[in-house]
Amino acid sequence: HMLLAQRMNNHIRKAIDVAISRFESGNVSNILELERLLDQARLTHTLLAADLTLDPFDDLLCEANESGTSSFGRITLHVFAELTTDVMPNWTYNTAARRFTLPEIAPSFGDGEPIRENAPRPPPQYWCGNKALNAAHFSIAELAAGFIGAEHFDCMVRLLGYGGVAMCVDEMLKLVQHEIEFTLTPYVASLTEGMPKRLKLPVFEYGAVGAMGFFQLQLKDLMDYHDLQTEVFHAFRQIGNAVVCFSLLEESAMREEVADLRQAMPFQGIGVLPREENLAAREREALAGMRFTTVIQQSGFPEEAKLCQEADLLTRERLHRGLGLFDAVLLRIQKCLQRVDALNNNVWTGAGSADLEDCSQFHRLWSAIHFTALFSATQGNRDLTEMYLGDGFLWGGAALVSLLNQRYRFEALDFTNHIINVFLADQKDATF
Repeated sequence: HMLLAQRMNNHIRKAIDVAISRFESGNVSNILELERLLDQARLTHTLLAADLTLDPFDDLLCEANESGTSSFGRITLHVFAELTTDVMPNWTYNTAARRFTLPEIAPSFGDGEPIRENAPRPPPQYWCGNKALNAAHFSIAELAAGFIGAEHFDCMVRLLGYGGVAMCVDEMLKLVQHEIEFTLTPYVASLTEGMPKRLKLPVFEYGAVGAMGFFQLQLKDLMDYHDLQTEVFHAFRQIGNAVVCFSLLEESAMREEVADLRQAMPFQGIGVLPREENLAAREREALAGMRFTTVIQQSGFPEEAKLCQEADLLTRERLHRGLGLFDAVLLRIQKCLQRVDALNNNVWTGAGSADLEDCSQFHRLWSAIHFTALFSATQGNRDLTEMYLGDGFLWGGAALVSLLNQRYRFEALDFTNHIINVFLADQKDATF
């Protein structure tokens, strides 16, 4: 039995290593397949452990993942690398579907798609058992590959834990701050100089076509800027993709947190009581017998009782405080903007000018950039900005406008919104 147990330990460890190696050979959309393979290995270990003395599965996973010899394991490091070097610069986000997708044909920005190791080719038993089962497994895995949605972020939270998620968020945040400070700020300064010093919204008598021509003439220098639709748009896309990732990670962590706390509630004496008094009394009696702090204090050691009280307090704090990951991230980005703005002669805020026609504030530049993107879409049969950059481009600009406290000015003075209002008021331009 001892020799057999050793062999099974080695095979299970090998199966885990193969699953992680396959994950490392692809993009982060394969994380659902990784979790499925790990669950399969865990179930195999559970069934064999009924008759063999095997090492704990968590120890085998820790060894194959190399998380015992470093602060973060192979899974965490690959997720971090893919989010920062592939998802942020290369993937496009669709707000309606709430998914990231990789465009089939798109210009390459930066270093392009990262170089990965080749996928392992082990014997069939290290996947699902035989070739037929492996083929079925890979067919199912392909359904969740090629896009990144809420289910993928849920899986990241489960596999990485709080520490891994915190590391990924912190490193992505550093890249966002670097993009703001060293890429966008110089471009914002140059593009603001190319804007008219003052730009008044045209009156409704111009009509929608006239208003559009007016803005096209006023913004000609900015629209002809050579890096505008490449480097500048791409920088906004990276920031927007990161902001979306932060939001989806918080939502996933919150779902896991709520499920965890909901399962813990009965053991803390917390429950939803029925309205009927007799049923509520029975529910309170049942909850009283389930409360683990009382049980441990009565039958456990003093050290266990102390640990139990600390765990109960921590769980209650989690219940009342919840998660504030997204708010904390936005606050750090806002502080970065304030610091960079102070060091660069108020290039983002324009020294807080109260003149509504002044173009020194960022919201007017973003309005011009947004107009340029939409105008470019009218010149062809396809919106190349949306095709190549996705909605992350819009998320990035909108996030920066909001964090600079310029949202209401943008909504009141946006060029494209003004054209739409003129169009709605002037039905003669219905063919526009």
